[in-house]
Amino acid sequence: MSASLLPDRITPLTQAEFSETHGGTLVCCMVSLPIFGISLLQAYIYYLNYPRDNKWLKTMVALLLFFESTLTWMGCQSVYHYLILGYSNPLSLIDGDWSVYVANALGIPICFLIQIYFSRMVYLLAKKKWKVTAVIIFGVLIIGQIVFGIYAVVKFFVLWELPKLKAVVYPALVPLYSTRVVSDTLTAVALCIVLYDASTHSVFKGSSNLFKTLMIYAMNRFILTTVVVVIQTCVLIAKPGSLWAMAMDAITPHLYVNSLLATLNARKKLREIGPPGYNNQESMFASASRYIGSTQAADRTESSGKPSVNLFLGKRGNDGGVRIDQETFTMPEISDDGLTNKVSVSDLA
Repeated sequence: MSASLLPDRITPLTQAEFSETHGGTLVCCMVSLPIFGISLLQAYIYYLNYPRDNKWLKTMVALLLFFESTLTWMGCQSVYHYLILGYSNPLSLIDGDWSVYVANALGIPICFLIQIYFSRMVYLLAKKKWKVTAVIIFGVLIIGQIVFGIYAVVKFFVLWELPKLKAVVYPALVPLYSTRVVSDTLTAVALCIVLYDASTHSVFKGSSNLFKTLMIYAMNRFILTTVVVVIQTCVLIAKPGSLWAMAMDAITPHLYVNSLLATLNARKKLREIGPPGYNNQESMFASASRYIGSTQAADRTESSGKPSVNLFLGKRGNDGGVRIDQETFTMPEISDDGLTNKVSVSDLA
């Protein structure tokens, strides 16, 4: 092809700059699309298998799907804007676009909702003396992410042009991603510690496998989301002017949603390996919290030195199934004068 047939255009970017800037956007968009498809499949399985879940949980899943769908649309819109429309308007290649900045904004509520969910699981599983500490630590980390995220999005719209966005890297993006990594790390470590402690003191036959499986799920979620954010942070620090790291925000929220849906959909499998009484209509960690609570109650009874009896009571659930719960009752003390307390059968009903 002769040089005369090539388009005579003035472009503000060299080929290397174009590849590094908008090539990263294209690659991240292509990676995010199949992950979004997996999220849709996971959501379909969730609503199909768990129709009796709490309405607030189902609403949260629907809201996350809405945010994720909008995020995917924004990613496709930005690729079309720069790679298609930008061909006839080269100066737009360095100009900002609303779809890019809205996509970054959507990642904030997605990560917020999912981290709130897993932080709540840590709160439910933690011992009473650690609950307040968990609320304070995770509350500060999550609020910090919201503050840095909102600040970054506002600066994006103020600066607007893509070459100017590197001014946001150190004041907002690096603290945002670092806080996100710390929050995910603490969540995974806290879940593993609590579950390991429960597995070593559990009074339920077969519950050890359940707790070990929950630990594996917690670590898998940590690896899935945190590794990507760590890479994103390192690239951002090494090349503040590169949009590759910023474009990875199109992938991270999808991974967060997938981690939550995988956690919710794993309950049927856990029911097969869990001890009697595991309820697959509950969150897997909520069910584990019941077992941990029962274990702690049994430990308190044993340490009190009072004779006790463990009763396994069948309770019919809303779905028509029977759930077996263990109840520990302390026997009344016996003095020389006889029973100091009387326990009737009706008291145990």
